[in-house]
Amino acid sequence: MSKNSLFLKKISIKNFATFKSEVINFSKGFNIITGETGSGKSLIFDAIQLVLGGRSDKSLIRSGSEFLCIEVFFDLHDKKILKYFEEQGYPTENDEAVLKRIVYSTGKSKSFLNYQQCKLSTLQSFSHLFIDLVGQFENQRLLSNSYQLNLVDKFANIKSDVDLYESYFAQYKKLHNKIKTIQESEPQLRQQLDFLSYQLKEIEELNPSIEEENKLKTEKEFLLKSNTYKEVLTEVDNALNSSSESIISSIHLVLKKVKDNPELFSNINLDSLEQAKSIIEDFSFDVSSISLDEDSESSLESVVDKLDIYQKLKRKFGGTLENVLESTNKLVNEKNEIENDLENLKVYVEELSSKFEKLSTLALDLHQSRKKSSLTLSKNLTLLIRKLNMSGATIDIKLDVDKELGPKGITNLEFYAQTNPGEGYYPISQIASGGELSRILLAIRQVFSDKDTISVFFFDEIDTGIGGETALVIGKTLKNVSKNSQVIAITHLPQIAIHADKIIRVDKETKRSKSETRTQSIVEEITTTAKIKDAAIKMNPLMN
Repeated sequence: MSKNSLFLKKISIKNFATFKSEVINFSKGFNIITGETGSGKSLIFDAIQLVLGGRSDKSLIRSGSEFLCIEVFFDLHDKKILKYFEEQGYPTENDEAVLKRIVYSTGKSKSFLNYQQCKLSTLQSFSHLFIDLVGQFENQRLLSNSYQLNLVDKFANIKSDVDLYESYFAQYKKLHNKIKTIQESEPQLRQQLDFLSYQLKEIEELNPSIEEENKLKTEKEFLLKSNTYKEVLTEVDNALNSSSESIISSIHLVLKKVKDNPELFSNINLDSLEQAKSIIEDFSFDVSSISLDEDSESSLESVVDKLDIYQKLKRKFGGTLENVLESTNKLVNEKNEIENDLENLKVYVEELSSKFEKLSTLALDLHQSRKKSSLTLSKNLTLLIRKLNMSGATIDIKLDVDKELGPKGITNLEFYAQTNPGEGYYPISQIASGGELSRILLAIRQVFSDKDTISVFFFDEIDTGIGGETALVIGKTLKNVSKNSQVIAITHLPQIAIHADKIIRVDKETKRSKSETRTQSIVEEITTTAKIKDAAIKMNPLMN
């Protein structure tokens, strides 16, 4: 990215602590924020932290107000950054990005990006990419081994290699844990396998289907009525055939009488009577062909027993036959998975060994890259901190190889320093004062200012534990960093302020009325060289 491809143009602060309503404009280069203790200068840092996704706190709302509102405006001059906002779904207008955060007295908050409401994480993602907020406690991060390792990786430009290793390591750990689980729980798995086999056998022996169950229910209903049906058939047969007064006997008698006395029935057509006789005889034949199961009681018992098995399975697997069939698939899948795991345990172990070899190679490659880059980074940092009035100091990044593979490889890494020649090297956490840590941190920022996407550096209390000539050197260094990136620093030291392109002075004033007395932070912006020099000279180095 080009110089100042993104810079903080202005911030609007409303109802925030002692700020009622202020708009602060920033320079592209080196900005200084100064003021007496309690004036509210560090509140500007807090406000920017809040709008960039920091934790909200309703106690920061100015007394008597219902909400606080922080709004920041960034100038954009790089196609990559413009594309970033488009890809995120928050396109910009007039090459300007606008971030806003509102916190209500209820404790709720809202976030906005380019005038669209967004998730807080969206503001945080933007911040992590382009803004570096170095607060009063940032020095403590420098003491973390993981932070130091990340610095070396960034300097070595091996992010893709680290990502590849981490991806393989995640697969390796997953497989390792799977093997461990199988090995430790093999007896329980085999017991579970037996239980699953028993359940499946119950189902498979029945081989249930919705069609068969419905057929069995129909058959049961029919068999339950079997005795009644037999009585009905007997009665019908008796009515048709089995007595002298049966229908068929009676119709035969009628036909005989008619035929024996033709002169009496000469005017009557016998065809209909003959047809009726034929129909009834056919019906009688059909009735006689109906066959009921002679062993209906045993058949009913068989049907009921099978239906009972259906009911038992339904109670066991969810209440419906659909649940039974669904459970069958789940049981089969679970059984197959356990069988595969037990059968393939040896294959898993071999695969783990292969992954271990691959990981070991990647880890060793990473270690070599880190080792090589650490030498260069140590030299660069040493040169820079010596320019920051640590003339006898030397930075040494010590590396050794861990016996086991870790999430980041096999590299154990720690920053050591020798503050004076001949005194020996010790971890910076043991020997560096607050002022020395600030200078080491500033040197790191210098090294990385042109290696990443960070465009704005905001230092809160960069002057902790320093003064005199060292402060003058730090001022020059911050000025140098501002050639490639915007720098905003809170300080009380004139030696630093004298190098600024702009000074933002924060003062407090008390306003009294009949009803109340209120304190308010106000801002004065100083931009001309003469006024900056004059303001720096007037600064009291004892202020904080």
